[in-house]
Amino acid sequence: MMSASMPPTGGFGFTSAGMPLAPLGALPAVIGGVACAAVGDDRVYVGTTDGALVCCHAAPASATPGACAAAGEIEWRLGRRLPLGIGRRRVEQLELVPTFGMLLVLADGAVGVHDAETLERRGTLEQSKGAGAFCVSPAASGAAACRVCVALRRGKPLRLVLYELGALPAPSAAAAPAGMLSAIAPMRAMPGWAPFKTLLTPEPPLALAWGAEQICVGYAAEYALVHDASGEVVELLGNEPPAPPLILALGARAGQASADGHEELLIVTGAVGTFVDLAHATAAARSPIAWDDAPRALAHVGPFILALLPASIDVHLLGDASMPHARVQRLPPPPRAHGAVSYTHLTLPTKRIV
Repeated sequence: MMSASMPPTGGFGFTSAGMPLAPLGALPAVIGGVACAAVGDDRVYVGTTDGALVCCHAAPASATPGACAAAGEIEWRLGRRLPLGIGRRRVEQLELVPTFGMLLVLADGAVGVHDAETLERRGTLEQSKGAGAFCVSPAASGAAACRVCVALRRGKPLRLVLYELGALPAPSAAAAPAGMLSAIAPMRAMPGWAPFKTLLTPEPPLALAWGAEQICVGYAAEYALVHDASGEVVELLGNEPPAPPLILALGARAGQASADGHEELLIVTGAVGTFVDLAHATAAARSPIAWDDAPRALAHVGPFILALLPASIDVHLLGDASMPHARVQRLPPPPRAHGAVSYTHLTLPTKRIV
């Protein structure tokens, strides 16, 4: 039974002027509670604290009795719920790969591959048992290939396992199910995902991001870059425990790079975010971002960096190398906000960002 005290998940959308952000509405309360989420086009995928996947869809608002909370022309509707059969163990991480129609799910210490349309499980990444985190490479946003890095925290030796899925032929228009979103391709047969490389790590990786040819690994007390081909390690900055490491891949997620064309990362140490130039494996020529408190999650939306803080959601406008990054807005967080900040371009009825 759905708990009456369980809060909905909040969302915000850009106004027609592009800023500031404005409340977009709330997802319906999810049975089991929200553990993690992934956003794509007009849907939000939720991993629950009791081991299930849930999909919520955005739709034109209606006056139907009992409809979910609406904002403007949009309302969110609770879709399918799929228990993963892992007891009451929480879903740890979700990642949508729209080009391949896949939803990657970390639960019960392994990475499963699910159909993004039906939520059905298609298989498990080979040798991923003992996984504690994973990330998808920038190639996943194009048609060339999909690469996945899985950090194994259990067993010996501790390691990163790299997988690659080659490009699949584009389906015919008739192959797409009725109502299928054009931005999320239908998933074909479960491919072979044999690991193509293993890289050893000195301690359990807690956070990952993959950009260009470098994998940024966050440990309890430091950050390092690992070259995905040679395995060469470059130490970056120290972390400040007990705050967990937090990494945001700017080029990989937003298709943007620094002024000189190099992809960047944003890594967090305490309440300061430092930009890293992946091409030179060093701090980028940008001013850091300073927050009032250590952020719990980050997102990159166009020229903005969104940070979920304990008491607010802060929005910074990225400046150039010689300018500080101005905070342009501060929003109250949704009740009991503790998870991720994500974004999506909604396709109906107008473009918005959640």
